[in-house]
Amino acid sequence: MSLLHHEGYELESLSSSKTTVLRLIKEMSRFRLYAAKRVLREIGCHSSVHGMHYVVKGSLASRIIWSFAILVSASVMVTFTSILWMIYLSGKSEVALLSTRDPAYKRHFPAVYVCPEPSFKKHVMREALHKLLNSSTPLSKRQMDAADYLAQSLGDSWYHRWPYLKSSLEAVRRLLGENAVTLLDNLNLESIMLERGIGIRDVAFSYSNETSENATCNPRISGMAGDGTGVYVVFNQSGSALRSGASNVWVGTSSPFSQPALSSDTMLTIAPGEGAQVRVSAAGVTVSSGFTRIPEAVRQCYYEQNGSLKASYSAVKCLSSRYFDEAMRVCGCVPASLLHVKQLGSGAKPCNFTSMSCVYELSNDRALKRAAATTCIESCEMKSYTYGVKKRLLDMDQSQICAECFQLSVFHGDYARGIFHERRQTMGLFAILCTQSFRLVAV
Repeated sequence: MSLLHHEGYELESLSSSKTTVLRLIKEMSRFRLYAAKRVLREIGCHSSVHGMHYVVKGSLASRIIWSFAILVSASVMVTFTSILWMIYLSGKSEVALLSTRDPAYKRHFPAVYVCPEPSFKKHVMREALHKLLNSSTPLSKRQMDAADYLAQSLGDSWYHRWPYLKSSLEAVRRLLGENAVTLLDNLNLESIMLERGIGIRDVAFSYSNETSENATCNPRISGMAGDGTGVYVVFNQSGSALRSGASNVWVGTSSPFSQPALSSDTMLTIAPGEGAQVRVSAAGVTVSSGFTRIPEAVRQCYYEQNGSLKASYSAVKCLSSRYFDEAMRVCGCVPASLLHVKQLGSGAKPCNFTSMSCVYELSNDRALKRAAATTCIESCEMKSYTYGVKKRLLDMDQSQICAECFQLSVFHGDYARGIFHERRQTMGLFAILCTQSFRLVAV
């Protein structure tokens, strides 16, 4: 007779049937305790006054089988629980630091935010309209629809073409009714743009998949401050949104429409195609005193000849194309995430994991490398959104693209880690797998 501690059942007899034992292992490994108890009852178990003991009677063979079943089931449950606990612990502190759901003042290492499209435009219009109405109540559904309609119709041009934005406000007047509010007389969006820092553009521009009616402006992390490297940003001075000469440019760590926990009120003198290094720490945000000329390859992709910003999609496509050509010239292969940029010619091939080491060294231009990493991350992110949320399945081809993307992003690990840990909260299993894969590669 042997004693096994458990919930208070006495085993009077135990069938040696392999099928029964396998059923028991299966039910217990799935944490289906009630089903496991039912299996026990089927093989002759009943409640006992022995408290926390199982009394196992029967042949030596049946006792061996039963002991083996219990050990295997316990091992499976312990292993599975340990894996889940390790994943939770490994990501807990980082998610707490990087989650955009937490206000900036709660972060140990705050991040510089860039509010994404299309939520940014919607929020600017909704906030402007709410300020005009001077109301303490939220906007009505009709009013929000009117603001969203205008934001959607403006496209990318609204960031830096103030005259076009100003004239388009007539559309809101028509939608709300002539007597609802005198928009053009009371609204000074130019001052709002200056005050809220709408002129700030990150070199590695990031997109948003948020298109719901109640889309809120939850800015994406564009860079991390944990290692003190800061974030490289582009200040847009084309048009009249940011006039020539000194301008009060706001650099903050929270949503453009909430009080920034950390911000810079530095008076900056900037010109089209110039940027500054922004550093973020727990003490505050600082902007370097000197300005850095944006690398020529990046500048040509982001700016028109007249100094105005190109559409974000065109800029990313331009950078991707340049990276494609550089990879082919130096390595003779192209990362899988960039295969969509151009048609592969004869002799061209996608980079495998071995040839990725060549890609790390293909350019001395760090800004161009970061732009390439961002393109790769966004490509993987869009696929994780499509496959992880909409279809709930993991495609191996997409998994390989993400894996190469992680390797490519090692040189800018904090940036990649910030994006994927943020997406981990909303993308489900796919994003968790991506996050764990990245951690293994980055080590």
